[in-house]
Amino acid sequence: MKLIHPAKLKEYEVQANTASFTYDEMMHIAGKALADVVINRFELLDSKKISGLIGGGKNGTDTLIALTHLRSEGWQTWAIKITPSNLPNWAINDYKKAGGELIDIQDQARCSQVIKESMIILDGIIGTGFVPPMREDLAAKMKVLRKWCTGKDIVAVDCPSGVDCESGLVDEHTLKAEICVCMEAVKPGLLKFPAFNYAGEICQVDIGILKKLHMDGHKEDNVLDDRLITSILPGRKNDSHKGSFGSVLICGGSVNFPGAPVFAAKAAYKSGVGLVKSAVPERIYEICANQHPESTWVILNDENGVISESAAKLIQNEIPKVNCLAIGPGLGTEETTFRFFKEILLPGNGIEKKHGIGFLPEQAMNKPEMGPVTPMVIDADGLKLLSRIPNWEKLTSQKLVLTPHPGEMSEITGLSIDEIQSNRMEICKEYAKKWNQVVVLKGALTVIGSPEGRIAVCPIASSALAKAGSGDILTGLIAGLIAQGVGLFDAAVVGAWVHASAGVLAARLGSRERCVGISEILSSLPEIFSRIETK
Repeated sequence: MKLIHPAKLKEYEVQANTASFTYDEMMHIAGKALADVVINRFELLDSKKISGLIGGGKNGTDTLIALTHLRSEGWQTWAIKITPSNLPNWAINDYKKAGGELIDIQDQARCSQVIKESMIILDGIIGTGFVPPMREDLAAKMKVLRKWCTGKDIVAVDCPSGVDCESGLVDEHTLKAEICVCMEAVKPGLLKFPAFNYAGEICQVDIGILKKLHMDGHKEDNVLDDRLITSILPGRKNDSHKGSFGSVLICGGSVNFPGAPVFAAKAAYKSGVGLVKSAVPERIYEICANQHPESTWVILNDENGVISESAAKLIQNEIPKVNCLAIGPGLGTEETTFRFFKEILLPGNGIEKKHGIGFLPEQAMNKPEMGPVTPMVIDADGLKLLSRIPNWEKLTSQKLVLTPHPGEMSEITGLSIDEIQSNRMEICKEYAKKWNQVVVLKGALTVIGSPEGRIAVCPIASSALAKAGSGDILTGLIAGLIAQGVGLFDAAVVGAWVHASAGVLAARLGSRERCVGISEILSSLPEIFSRIETK
């Protein structure tokens, strides 16, 4: 699904109208698409009765057009005019010719009656340019409508009436939707709290604006959905072998966190990668190997149960043999491990380094004799260690995927967690560009930023994922997909979607969000991959 700010989309609408794709044509397409969504989603209902709440803008016209189409499909419809409107005469006439009834909100007895009869309510009152609070007269009407619409399936037209589609703020009288049908693109405010709690299931319908402007293939920001993920996920041939799907090296673990690299390794295998190597300190090798015999093992020198700096050479020798390195899960932040981490990133200052991962002084960057480097996913303690290296982003030519939660993002950027959480999309985009790396800002509504300034948002928020170890699964998924040849940004996009969807599925399978464990999330991954591969 496309993600476009309301003001920018209005600019596109003006350009399309100027290019002879008229507003009337846009609304015809939008109304028909809205009707199709209703028919598809509610086709099994015994009672095909629906009321539309009509405002004065394009949303109101879209709603009236949808009601007209629904009547032609045998639905019983009523249109309730909520605000003084300048609806096009042709839209009103078409609806009345179809036998539809247009009722003014002032006729409260009739309005109450038809809403009571209706199974579904279309909310087309307020458009995407709204900024709270509502006018007093409209707020009074909305208060009554909320009471009448209790228990109904509400379908928001472009946005729930009362939501600020930029900031995500919500007026107290807003109708809470089951489905929000976004015209041409999802608006960013719907993917912020508290608005997200009012939007329900978000879907997008194309109405032809970008296509008219020859921007249909334009790289807009995106909201993740099955269709997008299916288009990215690489296929698998029957005559493949393990080498066809790449290899991953997972480096992490410590005496206090022996499970983290195991979770990452298990998730990497679930992603479809051909081989997973796990590099862990000797102290925890036996525990980890018992938990995951599928991995091959690189046993590292340790110091009091954490990876010692003396283990760096062994990892450097392994890096050229794999297609992706993931470092950080359970790594620890002790000084000897920090020196190990720095040595992996700054081997010999990077000047003579021809393979593997390394940070490079400016004079060494882009030297012709330098060979390709192995992509890297940095998570968890790896991010904390990275934040201790001054100006790291100016030194490296390596392509990284960074997967911070808000606390880790705060450590790397110096921003407060409140600053980050209040502007997640903007912050992620800014720092992905600044660092020239892929950034996955984890949490409810995970945001993925690209070095080119694109973002993608995962429209899933579930407390099922709020568990220690959940992020390790995401790290393994992303690394496994990179090893299979998926680009870093796309791998992060697919990983975030699959990870979040698996958490939701695990909760639905009976554990409830509160009780979902890491094993349930891992067990749900195959079903999610099955869903997207069969789309």
